[in-house]
Amino acid sequence: METIDTKIYAENISKYKGVRLLPNATLETVFHNESENSNIRIIAQPPVNTGKRKVNILDEENAQGGKRAKTLDSLLSFATLQSPDVKNFSHKFYDRDQALNSILNVARTNYAGRKSSDHKDHEFILIPGGIGIGKTRMGWESQHLFSSLKAKDSDTDDFVEALKDPCYIFIDLNNGSKYIEGFDEAAESSVRIGTRVAVSSGLVSESLSDLSEMNIKLFRLPDVIYEILERRFKTKQRSVEAIVIHLDEYQLYINDVRKYQQASWEDARDYFKSMLREIGSVMRGNMMIKTESGHAGNSYHGLNGRYFIIPICTGTSAIDIHFLPTEHTNKRLELKPLNYDSAKSMFLDKYNYSRQTTESNRELVTQGLKKHYSFTFGEDVNDLSMKLCNLVLNQQHFRIAMFDSGFIPKFIDDLLQPTLLMSNFDWGNHLFISMSERTVATVGNAPGNWKKLDDIRTVISFGLTRQLVKRDFLLPSRTSIGELERAGLIYLSNSEDEWYTIVMPFMMLKILNNKLLVSQVETVFPDHLLLIPTHDSPWQWQNFELLYIYYQKAIIDSLIEVQRSMVLSIQHKIQLLQSSLQQEVEANKRLQINDEIKIREENLISQINMNWRLSDIFRDAIGVDTLLQRRVRLRRLKVFTEKEKFLQRTDSVANFDKLILCDDNVTRSFDEGIFRCYRGYANIIHRWVLDSSDIEKKLAIFLQIKYSERDASTTISTPFIKKWYETTMASVKNYETEYDVVLVLFTNRRCLGTLNIEQMPQLLLIYPENIEMYLSPTFAHR
Repeated sequence: METIDTKIYAENISKYKGVRLLPNATLETVFHNESENSNIRIIAQPPVNTGKRKVNILDEENAQGGKRAKTLDSLLSFATLQSPDVKNFSHKFYDRDQALNSILNVARTNYAGRKSSDHKDHEFILIPGGIGIGKTRMGWESQHLFSSLKAKDSDTDDFVEALKDPCYIFIDLNNGSKYIEGFDEAAESSVRIGTRVAVSSGLVSESLSDLSEMNIKLFRLPDVIYEILERRFKTKQRSVEAIVIHLDEYQLYINDVRKYQQASWEDARDYFKSMLREIGSVMRGNMMIKTESGHAGNSYHGLNGRYFIIPICTGTSAIDIHFLPTEHTNKRLELKPLNYDSAKSMFLDKYNYSRQTTESNRELVTQGLKKHYSFTFGEDVNDLSMKLCNLVLNQQHFRIAMFDSGFIPKFIDDLLQPTLLMSNFDWGNHLFISMSERTVATVGNAPGNWKKLDDIRTVISFGLTRQLVKRDFLLPSRTSIGELERAGLIYLSNSEDEWYTIVMPFMMLKILNNKLLVSQVETVFPDHLLLIPTHDSPWQWQNFELLYIYYQKAIIDSLIEVQRSMVLSIQHKIQLLQSSLQQEVEANKRLQINDEIKIREENLISQINMNWRLSDIFRDAIGVDTLLQRRVRLRRLKVFTEKEKFLQRTDSVANFDKLILCDDNVTRSFDEGIFRCYRGYANIIHRWVLDSSDIEKKLAIFLQIKYSERDASTTISTPFIKKWYETTMASVKNYETEYDVVLVLFTNRRCLGTLNIEQMPQLLLIYPENIEMYLSPTFAHR
């Protein structure tokens, strides 16, 4: 007996005079009574756990007569599509109805245009975003649109029926369908996507690497789609079929094209996009398939109008896929972080007994209950489980840790890693360690790394100030925001059109800030103030009070950094245009580049001369418009603590003095920093000076904090605010000779009464209704 381990089945059958056992053949047709010792006999048996027959695809010969295989159908062993692997998620799908509706609308468009050959009648879906934002899950849920959404009255019955059970094809370009050296360089685009669709749809059981060594020319996409539809129509018995083709991690395929083909970014992206063009061609009805007698179209198979395709691309990069106006419409879905309610539901999915769907998960929850209650409980297990869940949910340090995740789905999963629910678990530090283990703060030249520490500082600045940025914005290293997103290092939240804010979860800020701590770049915050609360050391209002002045400093420093980086970005782009101009020989293109350079140079001058407003420093604060629009010229300030009181009592009037004695026994000018007032100050807790951008006086900022613990029900009345305003203005009236005085009141207490801000023209108010915009989601929960 000789055992042969090879994938070249046709050669072995020919060499050893073997016979292939066809799917519908009986043993008797091959194994006769007489002995045929010269033949090798092969029986292909499927693995027990899959129930699939092994597909024995010939390269050069047809098993029945030694003829060359002419059609894909002659190579296939399955009469039906084999069921794909089912993903098991640890939680249900939350807070994505808007994105699901967008997918459903694309489905409606493609259904309506299923008989049209016009590319404008067919749409692609692109879902870009940072690692763990939920892109893959979003694409996966496209097969369950009508499980969570309702059909419109205008939706036809066949459309609804098709989407209740579409043919969902998940092509993982990172695992199972990734780039194969040798195959992907040589195969035409229709075959590259066709083989992947065949494998992922269950049309064959061979792996992509197996197919790549066989007669791949028969796996053109139209032929594969035809075979899929033939099987679907036989089993589903309906008039129209919906096919979802979900390509995941497309940026990794593009990376491999660059690596193995030494291609430019432009060429690598177009190489991937050529597979999308093949999908688009089939969407438009270009379904010429190979038959025994040649090629045939709709007159042969009659599929025109009987199917529609929903193509979905998910990956970290939004800059890799772009369709021209003459190509297909690209519908981009921008996924934002989840919210507290969704995160809470994910927590309950993991730890609440009543939500468990398997016996093993119920046993884990029971173990946690036994560990917590320390006895064999007699109460209803559902009630006890809910009690423990509520106990943890109401713990301050857990709630803060939940918000510290920024509600990025992957970070929520990191937070909820513990198998058993414990009442005294250190959630915040667990999240910090889990996130730190990712390469979110690695600086180097390798793909996926930050290129410079200055880039980290700039990204933090945009994240804190929530200044809008485009994906083509260039950082100090000349890396674009889009490239950082592509590497999975940042998260963007769409604001309007092509403008985005950078999402900066508190825990990511702490990790990036720590990276600056061990470098020559100044940190944004003293690390000890970015406190992670625990069960035994909760977050208190004193912690916020210590942090606040550094937050205000960070906003000022970050606005300076944002402006500096905007200037650098424009300068970098001008240099790139000048380089292109030197290489360009065509006259019209040289004129276009020159015009673009002039526009950039004008933008550069405007950016250099730009000054910030008070509304940028005190974002979303309540105040009269003339005050909010005051322009200031920012400079970096340090934080100092005063050694003496300059205001003894509430009704005291402070003497004007520009020199301040600090607790390090150094006397400094009022213009020199942000000063934390001596403890026990009346009316005021911080003060500093901002330079005016014009000939007007400088601004003297006097700030008071009225803060209560988060769950306290303390309120503040509008008469109290008015009285504080009048009293404090009287206390600092001597400063009005040299400065325009601005009072800032910060409070987390609920405001009672009607506020007439016009009666307090020098007041900026930050209170619960605008506190999240002012502090940003990074700090608002603290």
